[in-house]
Amino acid sequence: MTTEYLTADDPRWEQALMQFEHDVYQLRDYVAFAARHEHGTAGAILVENGAPVLLLPMVLRSLPTALAAPTTW
Repeated sequence: MTTEYLTADDPRWEQALMQFEHDVYQLRDYVAFAARHEHGTAGAILVENGAPVLLLPMVLRSLPTALAAPTTW
């Protein structure tokens, strides 16, 4: 089993979606739009075991300064 982080321009994102039923919220264009709106970066985690088994889209954002988290987080 492998796990990889995909950027929104990675063609494997679309290739994975062709392998199983999905919703609009998993489309990279939707995630990229949400990322722009939320001041973040579009990405996804792809888990494969011979064939794609999970595509988990996400918007990566900086932590709020109120949390006083280290900048390396």
